[in-house]
Amino acid sequence: MTEHEKKFIFLPLRKYIFYTPAGLILNPESQYNSSTIIQLFLNNIKHTRLSMLKGFISPISALLLVISHQVLAMTPAEALQAYKNGDYSDAYTQLKTHAEQGHSDAQYYLGSMYHEGKGVTQDDARAVYWFRAAANQGNARAQFSLGNAYKNGRGMEQDDWMALNWWKRSALQSYPPAQYNVGIALLFGRGTAVDEQSALDWLNRAANSGYTPAKRMMSQMTGKSARDDVNAVRNYHSHLASGEWVRERPAKHYTIQMMAGPSRKEIKRFWQSSKTRYPAAIFRFKHGQDAWHGLVVGDFDSPSQARRALQTMSINLREKRPWIRRFDSLQKMLVDNNQD
Repeated sequence: MTEHEKKFIFLPLRKYIFYTPAGLILNPESQYNSSTIIQLFLNNIKHTRLSMLKGFISPISALLLVISHQVLAMTPAEALQAYKNGDYSDAYTQLKTHAEQGHSDAQYYLGSMYHEGKGVTQDDARAVYWFRAAANQGNARAQFSLGNAYKNGRGMEQDDWMALNWWKRSALQSYPPAQYNVGIALLFGRGTAVDEQSALDWLNRAANSGYTPAKRMMSQMTGKSARDDVNAVRNYHSHLASGEWVRERPAKHYTIQMMAGPSRKEIKRFWQSSKTRYPAAIFRFKHGQDAWHGLVVGDFDSPSQARRALQTMSINLREKRPWIRRFDSLQKMLVDNNQD
């Protein structure tokens, strides 16, 4: 191959790769990832005469080998960083490789990508598959996420007992969100018999670990009597299922607003009869000069997840003509519920 022919192929790619007497190397300052460079390279030689490529197979193979080596050399920590940087293509490729090799953190984050629909088509079943793979290896975050999937019926049948089972495994590894969920389940008898003392013990562990929802809940305890403390915690959790719950949701997550009106009692009565498996909250907001209340259901990562959830809801819920909203739009409207 002549120097002219080399330039014909490589000149448009000079910002990304170097052709040297010693071989092909990648430009470390390139803004593109390796998969993009491969595509640029292939596009550039697509219409090149076969005669020009004679004797050039080795350099092409070398380029692909260099790029492949760079991709496969990414550690699980680097793959996670790629995910955090929004480079979902490389993150997915790397996490999948490490997940298939049994790396539990890679399995957990790959499950998270499917759960959130980032870089891949959102798929609850595949998310659960990878959460379970990591959870079976003792990954506390994966155990917690698998419990949440059972609780919300995402990727499998809804099952409070199984949710509690996985939360407990995570909680025993001192994962605060799981400790909190175990405490709430025991307090209200979800998936198990009510055990108030054990519930308070788990909530206290979560609070002592610095988990904010647990700290706020346990701050309601007066110490006057065990019964007063249990009632205070229960009442505060009910309060969380209102403005505080809405306030604590991730701003860019989505929810389904079912209805709004001046009577909190009527909305609460409707909520209690709805039998939805999703978490729900009644929040207070200003409507003109009056205080109104709204009912929202669920905490979803994307509008598509919210739409799928809406399709599974009962007719009496859908008859209210609910609509999907982002939490930050609600958080701007909130009025202190203590003013009721």
